[in-house]
Order: sequence, then structure tokens, then C-alpha cells
Amino acid sequence: KAQRKLFFSLDPTFGIDPKNIGTVAVEPIKTIGLDFNRMVLDNIYYVLRGYEKIDVERTGIDNFHSVLTQRFEETDSEIHFTDMSWAEVRYLLEKFKEKCGVEYSTFERSNKLFLEGKPVTARKLSNNGLRKHPAKYFSDKIDNCFPK
Repeated sequence: KAQRKLFFSLDPTFGIDPKNIGTVAVEPIKTIGLDFNRMVLDNIYYVLRGYEKIDVERTGIDNFHSVLTQRFEETDSEIHFTDMSWAEVRYLLEKFKEKCGVEYSTFERSNKLFLEGKPVTARKLSNNGLRKHPAKYFSDKIDNCFPK
């Protein structure tokens, strides 16, 4: 007869994958979740529209608002930036980051922001957005949308 051996370990990590030690399960991000009153987002939209930086055929004011405030799965809306440099997109999203703590990766994960038809990614914002600064007229107009 074959003998069976039992093995007991007092090590609480026995049988745990060492790659998972020290990791924390993270709740997936489900919203950009900007917490601004409607007027702030409306003003930003109107600035972008006035400078023809947003595709008004594909992104109405309600689309703009819902992408930035609702859960990803609760809206089919998207934001389509046009004729914007990466520096301008970065400047705008940096303002949201400063005011609300929203990381570039959150905008990327939403998969709802596009520049010239291509998804806005954290890598492109970090790399391409640093090469140039937006024009002063643009940054001043965006700055004026936010409460002081």
C-alpha cells in the first residue's frame, strides 16, 4: 500500500502566489466624475466651440457634460476634439487634474475622449503635451472658466 503523507504549514503565506503579496485589489474606475457645477463645464464647452476645438456635430453640450460627470457605462456620449494640439488638450485636462484630482489614465480608461478621431491616451498627453505650450489666448480663456 502507498503511504499518504500529510503536510501542514504554519506559514500563513503558504499556497499564496508571491506575485500577489503586497497588492491590493483596486476597484475599476467607472467615471471621470468631475464635480463642477454645470456652468463651469458649459463655459469650457463654449470656449472650445468658439475656437473650433470641438466637433459640435459629434459632441453637443450635453454629451460634453455627461462624459465628464456620469459613469462610463451610463453614457454613450464621446468628446471629439478637433484642431487642437496635444499641448492644448493636456492644458485642459491638467486643469481637471488640478481641481478634481483626475489622472490622465482615467481619461484614457473612459475611452470617450478623442483628438482628430484617435483616443486620448495618458502616454500621448505626457509625451506630446510637454513639447509645446498652448497659446496664451487659449490658456487664459480656459483659466477664466474656473472659479477663482
